[in-house]
Amino acid sequence: MNLNKFFNTLVNAAILSKAEESLEKHQECLSNAVSDLIKSGAPASEIARAAYINGYAHSVKEQMEV
Repeated sequence: MNLNKFFNTLVNAAILSKAEESLEKHQECLSNAVSDLIKSGAPASEIARAAYINGYAHSVKEQMEV
């Protein structure tokens, strides 16, 4: 394994770990953000957009608290 691939794998693992931690921490909020859209039959693109915005807002909030 070359050094470039090693660092790429390491960075991806760190990102995945942080994403899983954040999802566990904010799962209820994320569920609340998309549940009404799912119940109303909103298109997948709209649900994905709401989930992305919710996740982005939480990550910004977490970074500001650090």
